[in-house]
Amino acid sequence: MKTIRIALILLPLILFSIKVNAQQSQPSQRNNENNAGPIPEKVVSLFNDISDIDKLRVLNPLDLTSDQLNKMIALISKEENAYNKRLAQAAVPPIDAIAQQIKDVKAKLLKGGNIPADFDDQVKELQTNFVKQRKNEDNRTLLDIIDGMKQIFTQEQVRTAVMVVKQLTKFAPDTTSDQYFNYYVLGTFVEYPRIVPLLKEMVKARSDSSVGGQATPPTPSQEPAQ
Repeated sequence: MKTIRIALILLPLILFSIKVNAQQSQPSQRNNENNAGPIPEKVVSLFNDISDIDKLRVLNPLDLTSDQLNKMIALISKEENAYNKRLAQAAVPPIDAIAQQIKDVKAKLLKGGNIPADFDDQVKELQTNFVKQRKNEDNRTLLDIIDGMKQIFTQEQVRTAVMVVKQLTKFAPDTTSDQYFNYYVLGTFVEYPRIVPLLKEMVKARSDSSVGGQATPPTPSQEPAQ
């Protein structure tokens, strides 16, 4: 395995790919347009199940309780909503400021005209500023989720998460336990677009098991990780 050095936890990423997730869960509109037929929902669901199974490989060793799972769902949902709101606030005003100009340029081009000399520079600056802002929000949200997860995890669960990462990926020798844990949170709760639906399924499965007479996982007695 390729050695990965994590000098910082602020890894570039795009959080909470809601639109991507929705597209994965719906038949392809492009396929309809090409008369190839939509991907059967059953097939999409099975591929989602395969992805969930891979994620459960790293979740189940923690023996999470239903209470912990519900707290995780609430944390991720809250951060997702805050992230999307901040991104919208960053994206909408700049594009609104040149909305009429965009429409005018398109209308001109439709008639065979040329693009104004400064238009490309304006759009490029807008895109560059948004990408920078999005990266800042990615990092901010990642840190908030890491801090939140530390309040939910027990110390033993943190150690287990670190062990899981060590078993799956080879890192630089000087990688710290905090960096291993941060990587676990990133890969498990931030980068996986189906994490909230999966956590809800885990809660339901535990509830169904309890109703069926099986014991739910015991509440960990260790103190929350700090």
